[in-house]
Amino acid sequence: MISNLYRRRSSFRPSVALLAMALLLALALPARAVDLRAYNATYRLYKGGMHVGNSSIELARNGDYWHWRMGVRARGFYSLFTRKQPLVETLFAPGEDSIRLHRITVSDAGNGKSSESASFDWSNGEVEVHRKGKRRTLPLEGGVYDQQTLHWLAATMLEREQKSLSVTLYRKGKLVDSILSYRGRGIVAIDGEEHDSHIFTQWTQRSSSRLRLYYDVDNPMLPLRVERQESGDTPAILQLESVDWQL
Repeated sequence: MISNLYRRRSSFRPSVALLAMALLLALALPARAVDLRAYNATYRLYKGGMHVGNSSIELARNGDYWHWRMGVRARGFYSLFTRKQPLVETLFAPGEDSIRLHRITVSDAGNGKSSESASFDWSNGEVEVHRKGKRRTLPLEGGVYDQQTLHWLAATMLEREQKSLSVTLYRKGKLVDSILSYRGRGIVAIDGEEHDSHIFTQWTQRSSSRLRLYYDVDNPMLPLRVERQESGDTPAILQLESVDWQL
């Protein structure tokens, strides 16, 4: 954990041989997997300081898999301009070193129609994509994440004290490069209360937006606040309203 960076100093000075042995043992041990904890969180969506919508993020066990589900709905005056209720569902299996995506579905919760799906076949090294009425197959090489499973990656980076990672991201029917960087700890204010958070930034290829993510220090897979900055536009802000932790 990040707190492990600050340890008490000791007058004991280990020999070079002992240090070398400890290093070899550390390299031989597998990285500890980050524990998943189910939750259901609600968020408020702001644009230009106005409350324009509501959102929810759910992490839950689904048989041998886990799933992340995120939905968004316009609010009040803004609901007059769109009836769409985007819903993104990610089914995945966690491992020691990475996750394995199984299926991603993008649909409209209002009418139940799917607009995009991606099925990952790791044994054959390919992903089958259906998007906008077209089908295509992409080659799989190494690990792949999507926007939701990056929450797992951020928690893993904290566990391993990693500052920056370049990963392959599934986005809108394509596999693109993305960089997730840890910026340290900071305070985020939610409804007048200050919360200690781990701060990350994300850059993604072929995207004009930049993300700034604030995660709960005690539960690092729970986003407290997400800021999306489009070039030349006011940021859209997703801010935690409530969270219900599951047993």
